[in-house]
Amino acid sequence: MSIFKTDSTRAKDMLTNTIIPSNLALYFIDCFATAISDKVYEPTSKDLEWILMLAKQYPSDNDTYINVFQAMLLESIQKEETSYLRDTLIACKSQSLSTEDTIRFIEHLVETYVRWPTLTEPILQTINEQEMLPYMLNILPPIISLDLASAASRQNMINLETWLPQKMKAQSDIFIPACLDYLSQKIIIKAYSIQQEVNGSKPVLPSAKELEIILKTLANSITSPYQFEQYMKLQNQCYMLYPDLINTNINIQDIEREADAYYERLYNDQLSVDDMLSLMKQLKTVGNRQEQQLFQCMIHVLFDEYEFFSKYPEKELMMTSKLFGQLIQQDIMPEDQLDSCFLFILDALRNSAQPRMIAFGIDTVKQFIDRLDEWPQFCKSIVELPGLVQVQPRFIHTVRRTLMRSRPISFTSIHLPAIPNSAMSELDGLFEVPEENTQRRLITAFNSIQQDSTQSKIEEFTQVLKPTFYQWFSRYLIAEHIIAGSDNQTLCLSILRHINSKLLDACVLYESFLNILHILHTTDVSTAHFDALTNLGSWLGKITLAQNKPILEKHMAMKGLLLQSYDVDRLTLTLPLVCRVLKQGSYGRVFIPPNPWLMGILSLLAEIYEYGDIPVGLKHEIEALCKSLSIKLKDINIASILRNRRVIDY
Repeated sequence: MSIFKTDSTRAKDMLTNTIIPSNLALYFIDCFATAISDKVYEPTSKDLEWILMLAKQYPSDNDTYINVFQAMLLESIQKEETSYLRDTLIACKSQSLSTEDTIRFIEHLVETYVRWPTLTEPILQTINEQEMLPYMLNILPPIISLDLASAASRQNMINLETWLPQKMKAQSDIFIPACLDYLSQKIIIKAYSIQQEVNGSKPVLPSAKELEIILKTLANSITSPYQFEQYMKLQNQCYMLYPDLINTNINIQDIEREADAYYERLYNDQLSVDDMLSLMKQLKTVGNRQEQQLFQCMIHVLFDEYEFFSKYPEKELMMTSKLFGQLIQQDIMPEDQLDSCFLFILDALRNSAQPRMIAFGIDTVKQFIDRLDEWPQFCKSIVELPGLVQVQPRFIHTVRRTLMRSRPISFTSIHLPAIPNSAMSELDGLFEVPEENTQRRLITAFNSIQQDSTQSKIEEFTQVLKPTFYQWFSRYLIAEHIIAGSDNQTLCLSILRHINSKLLDACVLYESFLNILHILHTTDVSTAHFDALTNLGSWLGKITLAQNKPILEKHMAMKGLLLQSYDVDRLTLTLPLVCRVLKQGSYGRVFIPPNPWLMGILSLLAEIYEYGDIPVGLKHEIEALCKSLSIKLKDINIASILRNRRVIDY
């Protein structure tokens, strides 16, 4: 008997058209589920239709309907009949359930059923009758989908040899781990079921043919050495449980022996490290499936050997560090194994009890030092290793500079100078951009001065140049004449002297600093940027130090700029800039030796020269500066700032 005693159309209309409080309807459904669970009531397939009607009439975000479906499902399991499943599938197919509830319910329904091996085949038959097998295989979790697909293959409902590779190709990140887990589960059940049955019935297991398909598909899909390691173990277990499989797959033991043979040739000097790298690269990229498996096995062997590296002779350890590092440098190491590589390297670097392992770690990192900034988290882990900075300060500094280089740089030692209030008194109104005709007149007049720098030409130009145009003219002057080259700098300076305006001088100084900052913050620095920066350095020195005017610390802290640049590997830009600025002091009377401000900067430059491990070109810049200032480098007291300070995270 049904709890809903009638199935007449009139009764249904009355129910659906009657206004029932939703909480009452949900309470009723909840009681119905409890009655089934407590075996107070045995549901019929007709009950499902009414429950679905209520679900549609009184939708709910909670699990009320799922609970009643669950209760009806468990009841039907105990009776080992599938009418409820059939009716549910029909309901889902007709969209009586919402999409979300359909997916949640079907997943739970099939997950519960597959725990009862005797019901797997009836479930499959019912799903297939409703023409919902492809749909179910797509929406179910991969392991359950594999189980149903294997069962379907046995009944010729699908071609597993076609279906599985397609799924593996479309969803390799999901299906490869799922296949490995599936094999692991079935191996456990197979080993257990040899001794006894489960729940009084024999578990449903894949046939040897299905296992062969799964193993071959995995062999053609796996690219990760870690997954390959799992695969090898599972395949060996399958061979023990299914002896007929031994001749159907690649013999893993042969692959392992071949991998070991290559390493023996390497360490016996029959194969160079470069030859080994070329071989592994070829195996990975252009080899057939068996050769790619050999590559994965060679990576696996290298990882397995790590625990014995500390016992390697010196020569073999150096060869291994080069191989290890170059696998990363040349992009041969599989990407999903990089984390394992970095963990091995970090373990070696923290091994203070064995200096040889620290040396191995450092030598390995040096092999891919050019790519180190691609992995900032790895760099951070290295610099945070306790005690390593004391025994390997230069190495830690190199890594720290790489880490800084991977971050956006903000030069905190340069700040744009504000225009003084005393200069603003020259301005009547606001700065403005001149009209195009006026711009052309100013540019033409300025260019004519370069051909004829007589007093009359300069006065003709200054008559057109109003104070409100100073900001625009400063930008034009720096961009078109100062950055372009140093040939016109003396003429530009003489024009500024003739105009003799504090406001114009302040605008030019501001634009000079602004352009310096812009170039320093450029990520991809070219030769043109370098030339522009050195020209700006000479210009900045001309309008300040050469005129016996200081560059205030709040605008440009020279030593701070050099130290930060050293940390973030930007000395190739800032050291020539600083040297070009200071060189102009030789044309004045104040900023020459033994000026204390100047000597402090020279002292730091001498330390960088001696201990900074800088390129020859930068050393030449320092030597040229000393020559301009008529001081010998050996006579400068070398600072200890660089060596004794704590590096700041900018």
